[in-house]
Amino acid sequence: MRSPLLQLFQHQATGGLRERLCTTLRLAISRHHLRAGQQLPSTRQLAEDLNLSRVTVEKGLIR
Repeated sequence: MRSPLLQLFQHQATGGLRERLCTTLRLAISRHHLRAGQQLPSTRQLAEDLNLSRVTVEKGLIR
């Protein structure tokens, strides 16, 4: 089974990778895939799950 974050990320058709990552995280929060107080996956895990570089993930998270 694919992760909800991967599914949300793959459905983002426009924008750069960092923008798509931010939109994915916002959607995950609004759709309750990520809950208040829940820890995000590590940058390494998120990069691996979404097939992104870790640098892209780190820059997207500090945006």
